[in-house]
Amino acid sequence: MLVMTLQAWCAEQPASDLNPVTVKPAPVHAPIVLAADGKAAITLSIMNPPSGSAHRLAIEELRECFQQIFGVALPVLTNQLPATGAALVVGDCPEARAAGLVPSALPPEGFVIKTAPERIFIVGHGEAANGTAWGVYEFIERVLDVRWYWPTHQGGRTLTTRSGQTVAPLWIEDAPTFRKREIWPGNPPGLSRLHTALRSGNSWPINLVVHAPHKWGPLFKQERPEIFQLSQGGQRDNIMLCYGNPKTLETYLSVIDKHMRGEAQPKEAAQIISGTAITVSPWDVEVACYCNDCRAMWNPDGGGYGSASRVLETFVAKLGREVKARWPSMVVLYLPYLNYTLASGKVEFPDNVEVQLCGMPGVALYKEPAVWDQFQGNIDQWAKLTRRPVQTWDYSCWPEDRTQAPYQYPHVLKRYYTHNQHQIVGSFINGVKDHWPRSNFSLYCWMKLLWHPEFDVDAAADEACRRLFGPAAQPMRRLWHLQSTRWQESRFPDGRLAAQSVYSKAFPKPVIDEMLGLLDEARKLAAADASVTQRIAYYATPFGDFYREYEFVVEGKGMVPLIIKKTGELPMIDGKLDEPAWQTATPVALKVHAEGPQAVREAAFPTQLRALWLPGGGLIFGFHMTEPNPGALQADMRTKDDGGLWHQDCIELFIDPSGRNEGSYYQLLLTAGSAVFDAKQGDAGWDCEGLKFAIHRGDDFWSVEVFVPAAAIGAELATSVADRVWSGQFTRHRMSDGVGGHENQKMNANHGGFNSNTGDFGELRFIE
Repeated sequence: MLVMTLQAWCAEQPASDLNPVTVKPAPVHAPIVLAADGKAAITLSIMNPPSGSAHRLAIEELRECFQQIFGVALPVLTNQLPATGAALVVGDCPEARAAGLVPSALPPEGFVIKTAPERIFIVGHGEAANGTAWGVYEFIERVLDVRWYWPTHQGGRTLTTRSGQTVAPLWIEDAPTFRKREIWPGNPPGLSRLHTALRSGNSWPINLVVHAPHKWGPLFKQERPEIFQLSQGGQRDNIMLCYGNPKTLETYLSVIDKHMRGEAQPKEAAQIISGTAITVSPWDVEVACYCNDCRAMWNPDGGGYGSASRVLETFVAKLGREVKARWPSMVVLYLPYLNYTLASGKVEFPDNVEVQLCGMPGVALYKEPAVWDQFQGNIDQWAKLTRRPVQTWDYSCWPEDRTQAPYQYPHVLKRYYTHNQHQIVGSFINGVKDHWPRSNFSLYCWMKLLWHPEFDVDAAADEACRRLFGPAAQPMRRLWHLQSTRWQESRFPDGRLAAQSVYSKAFPKPVIDEMLGLLDEARKLAAADASVTQRIAYYATPFGDFYREYEFVVEGKGMVPLIIKKTGELPMIDGKLDEPAWQTATPVALKVHAEGPQAVREAAFPTQLRALWLPGGGLIFGFHMTEPNPGALQADMRTKDDGGLWHQDCIELFIDPSGRNEGSYYQLLLTAGSAVFDAKQGDAGWDCEGLKFAIHRGDDFWSVEVFVPAAAIGAELATSVADRVWSGQFTRHRMSDGVGGHENQKMNANHGGFNSNTGDFGELRFIE
């Protein structure tokens, strides 16, 4: 019969895989019995329960774990103590206060767990701050010995059944180092429960309304058209603001003034205000305004992260000064993002400006020294400029969207939060869908490090493998070690992520074979244990796509190449594709990425791509796109280099003349309305000099011809280029709602993610 007594409540013997806590001198009294001989010996007394979901989920988890561990229900009372016997008292009450436990004396989100004769008190700071809920989870984790590594219904919760347990006298206190610890999304089912168990929360009082305002078009477009972004062709945007025009600042101030006075206005107008925070967060595309005010502040050498920085910073600083003079209790909260992420260093800010800073490449890529230096330097600079701690918006989905590799990066995370513990308030973690199967251990460590950056990730890995995998712990620990060290210690050319680099630097074939061998070894060792077998299957989920991507990228398995045929003269660029040269070019049908085992499917609205090359000239591409209703093509935008152009009917060309597929490429996006986005490695400051293209609309199709000069992309096409191979990707984004639905088609569509995912780049083969 297994009975557990908790003895290790002292600073000298902390649980090595848990966050450190403040241990105070334990009270003197007899141990408290939780359960004995399969019977509950304690009552849960819930005192003054708050209405929040975190408290509710914590109590549900406590009762469920108690039931599973001891095989008996935990008796529960609300707002009363048992007449006799021991009680686990959760929440503020006179008896807890008599024991010296005062919620208001605790730091934000802080909690205390303290015993007394026949009492275990759990008290947290504030009803809305979730401190009591975090104390309950600490009790479940540290006292009941439960862990949550991934969703419970997938086997990610570990606990040990036993017939009884006693708790020695204890007194611990704790509070988070970082008050912002939000992880998103909370769906599918099971994720919100897991996130709460890992103490996802936010007690920081200044909070952003992301991409606000984005509904001002219907309100102000007619009377104040100049506050909206101006395209190169002279059209005004419907969503993106012009941050250089003085009337945009006037509009902001008018909206704030009405809000502060309590005057009626459309809720879409006051979308920029949340509590005491006024948001400046442009729409989710690059800023690309061509008005004189914005262009005067434009930095053509700012690159993909800095060309529009001064435009936004000037607006934010002016807004901050006006807000400080009129409404001194308010704060301006700014989200540097996309091509205005990096601080320009040319603008001074008042002390009421705070930033929530986007870590654009994704924290996993901070393993690269150049990436770390750039983005850590940006945090340092923003903290200095604003004289305030920085909020961060960090991405677990990047670079996960551009490689299928099951990398882990806990030590990168530990360095990040240890380094920044005194200058950031925490992070919003931006994932996509369910990111736990591939990133589970990194996400687990991420949440633990946000609570306390001294969390021991290596001890946690040892313990996780022991708990989760039992007889298969050793091979699974070696597998995790390979996943983390190979990723964290590899270095990519120029610090750029590219599929070829992933499989030549981080995970070459011998390493992949070793990893798959360790999975096989683990399966064999766990064959008699159904629960461990289930966990190994869950952990192994990403490895199938991982190996298929390796086969595609390195061995060319399933890759569709584009054959580029030599031509003696440049076809007429009229969009019609009716010259004889096009009939000799080899067509490629674009495909659609499909979720699930079948990675690729045929397009519902077929697209054929052909290509030619002209010696001494350049490349010519022809797209023929089935479209039942060409008149319904979305083609109203005219702004050059506007990221929103992707939401038009359009084609994209990604061309890497080096052929090495190491992340260096040129991008062209051309819409059915003849708008252009051109960029070099994400920098829209690059222009494709000499680009020619034309659009043609037929009865049931539309077509495009594109001429790309070789010199514009740093290439040379001599008279003979026998056996020359480049790499690239070609896409069609169908938005038309006239007949049928949306489709994103690609030449190679095996692995999903952004169209720029180099894991799907195919060969461009030149022939005579």
